[in-house]
Amino acid sequence: NKMMRMISRWIERNIHWQIEVQQLGTELLMELIHDFGHFKSETKTPSIRLDRIASYVSLHLHETVTVKDMARQVHLSPSRFHAVFRDKYGVSPYQFLLRLRIERAIDMLRNEPDYTITQVAQFCGFNNIQHFPKTFKAITGESPSQMRKKGKSVKTYEVKTSPASDSGHKPFE
Repeated sequence: NKMMRMISRWIERNIHWQIEVQQLGTELLMELIHDFGHFKSETKTPSIRLDRIASYVSLHLHETVTVKDMARQVHLSPSRFHAVFRDKYGVSPYQFLLRLRIERAIDMLRNEPDYTITQVAQFCGFNNIQHFPKTFKAITGESPSQMRKKGKSVKTYEVKTSPASDSGHKPFE
């Protein structure tokens, strides 16, 4: 409605109406900035939006999460997301997801003795049960069974990192 009023006043070429057109244009611009202005700042700094990914992934660890899903959360193309993510965290989005799943599995193996290793694998998003122990051992240096036997007797545990993740970025904070 404002836009139509602006157009009709502009067409009349009256100096008084042109002042009203300027006022209406300013109001319209302010409404657009108010409604859509937050997108502009996010577009400038995609790495800031990546902070949402850890929360998103943590909430969806038990599901199939793809790079495309993660990219959609921060409004980037998958290829751009992958590049920005790797630049910020020093690991690929897939490695980040995998390590979060392994950290959750470590916690469950230690603190949830009623769950079988298969159940832990499923809760952590490993759909291929044969893939879980191999991946777990490759990242932690121990099998899930060995980790469970240690139980709560071990106070802390560090997930082994690759040289790429030793770049000063900490993807798990």
